[in-house]
Amino acid sequence: MARPKVNCSRGCWKQWAKDNILLILTLAAVLLGFVLVLIIKPHNPSSDVVMWIGLPGELFMRGLYCMVIPVLTSSVVKATASVNPKTNGKMSAISFVYMVVMVICGVIVGLVLTVTIKPGRIDTGEGNPDFKAAYYETQDVVADLLRNLVPNNVVLACIKTVFTSYEFEVKKADSGVVTNTTTNLTLTPPYNIDPTTETPKLVVETMKSLEYGDGTNLLGLLAFSAVFGIAIGALGEEGASMYRFMSSLKAVTVKMLSVYLWVLPIGTISLILKSMLKVNDLIGVWTSLGLFSATVIVGLLLHWFVTISLTYFVVTRKNPFVYQARCARAILMSTITKTNAAIMPEILYCVEVKNGIHEKISNYVVPLNVGMKSDGSAVFIISGAIYLAQSIGMSLNVGHTITMAIVAMVMGLSLPAVPSASLVAIITVCNAVAVPTQNIGLLVSMEWLLDALRTAVNCVSHCSAPALVEAKLGKELREDEDRAGEGINTAIPEENHNKKEEGESFL
Repeated sequence: MARPKVNCSRGCWKQWAKDNILLILTLAAVLLGFVLVLIIKPHNPSSDVVMWIGLPGELFMRGLYCMVIPVLTSSVVKATASVNPKTNGKMSAISFVYMVVMVICGVIVGLVLTVTIKPGRIDTGEGNPDFKAAYYETQDVVADLLRNLVPNNVVLACIKTVFTSYEFEVKKADSGVVTNTTTNLTLTPPYNIDPTTETPKLVVETMKSLEYGDGTNLLGLLAFSAVFGIAIGALGEEGASMYRFMSSLKAVTVKMLSVYLWVLPIGTISLILKSMLKVNDLIGVWTSLGLFSATVIVGLLLHWFVTISLTYFVVTRKNPFVYQARCARAILMSTITKTNAAIMPEILYCVEVKNGIHEKISNYVVPLNVGMKSDGSAVFIISGAIYLAQSIGMSLNVGHTITMAIVAMVMGLSLPAVPSASLVAIITVCNAVAVPTQNIGLLVSMEWLLDALRTAVNCVSHCSAPALVEAKLGKELREDEDRAGEGINTAIPEENHNKKEEGESFL
């Protein structure tokens, strides 16, 4: 039987354009941004001019970051407070399994492609000599992850993250201190220097301390918000007022964002210009790093269209590309902003309104994934680390490769959702097996492209996670609501949200 032909009238197209006007304007801004790069670049603008060109984009990003904490905390608290503990546990278990599996798959894809293609076996030069590598130990990466998971001050967690700092003391093996240096000393393990038999050995003692660095501790805020929401749900009537407050807080921040997003096209043009005008030799960069870039891009595409999409199909038995097409605006915004934390409300909108995922599931699963998982970045992290080893002709045995893969997996589950955080992760992976990082400046020169692409893949993965949980727990969750069991659901009648009307506030 032939499929009936579907005719779309002019009014249909007008309605589509009206519903997606922000998406259309943003795409037009992307095109205009690249055209302006071709016009302005030949005039060699000074750093001050580039700063002023990029200022609107910087202000746009600052505004988005300003809304991260209220959206994150209110969404997670509301979700955990309104779902019974049994369902919360199941959502956490499914989400955690999904996050670990996706990160492992991302590392495997990047590892196999980089080892097979060997993009580093070319003359790459010395890169940027001004880029200094930091020092990290694998055990401290895991320890810092746990410390950030349990913050000692929830207010401080809004602006600071804890990390392990290192100070090095260089000593002669047989006579006292030779010299003292501080953080950023870049010596290669095992730090033993014995040029001749007459010169005494020098050993380096590492002294560790905990310090706080700038940046929101999303992981700690996520954990605190989840526990806080569970406590509200357990209190029932006593927690009703706090539940209403968190619901109102989310509604207010979403309304603010719906208006603020109309400046996205202007921010898009500014951010593209600032990124591209900083690259001195675009053709040279593409020539020297084209093979590495192609390797990472192929890995990201394989992870997107095979790993993520196939997982979605196997679990939900639905077309993953239809689901992803409805999340196009969030994916595009992630590519422009290069962070999924700042666009979390947009991800929630695409998941809930465009795809009909239950609000309680999306409000819990999306922040959890954004705060803990970066599987697209995992592809780049392992590829970049192996590329640096290949670029200096360093041979990696099986033990080295496995160690690098494990550290890359840990970093993929603890990477902050901020632009260019993967570069720090690459340094961590390299230091795990003593791979020199003097050529990392080459990767810095390609950040404007690869950071945008891997963030887009991260966004696809974040959008897919609540759909998998919905497929497994959606029916059970709705049955719990129908039974109107004890807890916060009886204390506060669930709002009868009209998904379409709520979603229209974003347009």
